[in-house]
Amino acid sequence: NQLKSELLFAKDSAQVDLLNKICDEFERIAIDSSIQYAEKALSISQVIEYKPGEIRSLNNVGYHYHEKGQYDLALKYHNKALEIAINSENRKYESHCWNFIARVHRSLSNMPKAIDCFLHSMEIRQELGDSLGLAMVSGNLGYLYWSLKDYENADKYLKQALEIDLLLKDTLSIASDYLNLGLLNQKRGDLDKGIALSEQSMELFKSLGDTEGEAVLYGNISLMLSEKGQFDSALNYLNRSYEMKKRINNTRSIAYTLGNYQKIYQEHGITQKAIQTGEEAIDYLNHHPNIEVSQRVLGRLA
Repeated sequence: NQLKSELLFAKDSAQVDLLNKICDEFERIAIDSSIQYAEKALSISQVIEYKPGEIRSLNNVGYHYHEKGQYDLALKYHNKALEIAINSENRKYESHCWNFIARVHRSLSNMPKAIDCFLHSMEIRQELGDSLGLAMVSGNLGYLYWSLKDYENADKYLKQALEIDLLLKDTLSIASDYLNLGLLNQKRGDLDKGIALSEQSMELFKSLGDTEGEAVLYGNISLMLSEKGQFDSALNYLNRSYEMKKRINNTRSIAYTLGNYQKIYQEHGITQKAIQTGEEAIDYLNHHPNIEVSQRVLGRLA
């Protein structure tokens, strides 16, 4: 509300910056509302030829499409932002673009390309002495190595990120670090530690009013509880995750959650319910044809 009040009196580049800040806030609580601010910021920045604002706006639009599962559109906007950043010799914003592009390739399961883009971003952050940015990219690399089952490198980069973020006292990044370390410990088979780290992460997201982050953690913990054989608790956590994701209408994330219902029912031998929830997930994808999910999830639903 304060940002919206300031927006009434802002003009030109200040207006663009405020629109992008408002977009950032809505991305965490109501992603459908974020796009209008990003698109308005983009339009104004192009008229006044404000390149930093244009780059940021393009990345915000790209982020919106990424979260909606429309990866081709996300890449289109992020690549345009990268082109402008390179041409205007804005190394800081160039590093941001590489990071956004890497995230999309990670979602597309193009891991070699994602690693290459993350390393481009990391190189620039080191060059600029950007500790906060370096921690963010380290966390992203750690998550990526986790997905590749390279747990040694995952542990290295995730702990590097956490160490920097604790020094900087960056609550949002610390929450993300604990989230990723929780997933890593789940994969290593230490479910109790995974749950403990995930709960630490969830409390931090709650303190920030970050509904999306909180919803993700409820989902992550539900799968760990299922692995521990705690079916009722797992289902309770997944239900809370699902309700939150429906409120913020993150369609890509909802698709994954529906797949997780099937996974939990399968793990506990409830075959009919697994088939039913799998069909519901496929029906949801059919009604949202713009969502692109990884082959891993599609395979599980087949």
